[in-house]
Amino acid sequence: MEASRDWQSQKRDGVITAVRAAIAKLEKQGAAINFRSVSQISGVSRKTLYAASEAKALIASCRSGGETDLFAKVAELEAENKRLKEILRAVRVRIRSLELDS
Repeated sequence: MEASRDWQSQKRDGVITAVRAAIAKLEKQGAAINFRSVSQISGVSRKTLYAASEAKALIASCRSGGETDLFAKVAELEAENKRLKEILRAVRVRIRSLELDS
């Protein structure tokens, strides 16, 4: 179970690194930053970009307009919620471990 989480974490980190690099390149070129352009530059599928809350938040934060501000906030809250769920899951595992040791 831990190996799976480690792999997922590494995959997520790789996606975020690729997204940040793509955004930087697009900004340098003065190109539009959207899911399609980030996908093309980063090599990360649009499906993955939409599924990864943190990637979605990064892209949304680079876009302008009122709707995207809300989109960015929702994506940010989804990422925070996911992070908190992971912490809660780890705490529950630790509690179970301590209960079994008693």
